[in-house]
Amino acid sequence: RQASLLGAVELFRKAKSESASQMTEEQIKLFKWQMRLEESQHKPYANKSLHDTVHQLLLDGQIKEAEKVRAEFKIPERRYWWLRVIAHAQAGHWEELANFSKNKKNPIGFESFVDACLKNGNKTEAHKYALKVKDENKVTYLTKCGLLEEAVKVAQEQRSSTGLTEVLAACGPQHQALQSRIQALLSDASLRN
Repeated sequence: RQASLLGAVELFRKAKSESASQMTEEQIKLFKWQMRLEESQHKPYANKSLHDTVHQLLLDGQIKEAEKVRAEFKIPERRYWWLRVIAHAQAGHWEELANFSKNKKNPIGFESFVDACLKNGNKTEAHKYALKVKDENKVTYLTKCGLLEEAVKVAQEQRSSTGLTEVLAACGPQHQALQSRIQALLSDASLRN
């Protein structure tokens, strides 16, 4: 495969297609990284995309290797954060996800943490991050986590009729008392939106 890619680079150079030549050289560099990873990790990495290679490293708990690949291929910070959140949640690396959430400035917000936890069946972890989402999304994410009482409290603090209506829509027949309370709150004329 590497020989084919090298041949392609030469053809692109002769055709004066610099961008195609550079992309092919990047592909060769990725292929070399993948071969090295296969030797050291004893897992298949060849013929995966850059995204899938980093994702697999993160699933396998090879964070330092993933960081090296990220630096070498200049993966944007936001994309890398998404990859880490999704991979840690898929692998059930909840402690690693919690530690990562405390790193630096979070460029993607905590909404992605909640979504990843819920998608992978861990409401307990999702609850932790639901309390950290942006104020304008807090009612929605608390509701997604099933924290209806907390969502009502936040909507009430925000004086948001939209938030209260959202929680009311999520209430099931087992939440009769909460439904009555929300309807009483909605009749308050001092609510916004």
